[in-house]
Amino acid sequence: MNNKVVYNERDFKAYSRSTIYIQKQTNRLLAFSLLWLGVAILFISLFTFSILSIESLYSVYSNLTYSMTSNAMRVIFTIILLVGINFGVSYYIGKYALAEKPTTFFLVFLFLIFVLANSFLLPMFFASQILLGKSSYIMIAIAGAGGLMTLIGILGYFQVINFGKILPLIIIGFLIEIVLAIASYFIFSSFLNTLYSLVGISVTLGTIGYQFWLIRNQSCQILAFYTDENEIKRIFLRVAIWNALSLYISFIRLFLFIIRLLSSRT
Repeated sequence: MNNKVVYNERDFKAYSRSTIYIQKQTNRLLAFSLLWLGVAILFISLFTFSILSIESLYSVYSNLTYSMTSNAMRVIFTIILLVGINFGVSYYIGKYALAEKPTTFFLVFLFLIFVLANSFLLPMFFASQILLGKSSYIMIAIAGAGGLMTLIGILGYFQVINFGKILPLIIIGFLIEIVLAIASYFIFSSFLNTLYSLVGISVTLGTIGYQFWLIRNQSCQILAFYTDENEIKRIFLRVAIWNALSLYISFIRLFLFIIRLLSSRT
């Protein structure tokens, strides 16, 4: 592993001081990151479609999800397990993204476990929305999440808005989101639910912009230390898996907040 490569998230001028050659190459890491994000969305889409379309699988899935959520202790255990998987996989992939081992295939395997763990309840959520006659909300939310993610990604990647400088605001917004989430759990209020959804959407969009801004800075810093074409491709492919973890979580968050916002207004 090249120990000289250290990501400096506060380096706001990494792109501007790079050479023309490096600037032209930065899109490659973005392309790889979006590739793995697409793999994640395709993987969970096939998983959801299989569960909802095959009766025997849906029966097994329903029993499993019920056992995971049937009482408070199991819910707490499930949440702790999910947090552990998220932290463990993110830390492991981030630590070994620049190394030669483990293999890229193994990192992809961990990535798919991460995606599945964070989306395991999606088929049940989709089924409930369909039963409530809100299947149109699913399509609107998917299209809205994809469109907003694309727009904010462009603004962040090309630094139309420098999301690196507003990271403290994103953190403050996330703390406000947590407070509103707790309040909305104990207090039933359509206004509070709408406010929570809007804050959640805003924070997620800010996070997406920051993630795309960071991808561009990562590209410049990696290209400044590597010159071998094959090595650059290998590193980009592995670092992109790490980026796709956070991009996928942001996409799911955005999708769910849009669904919640649509539901709160009916």
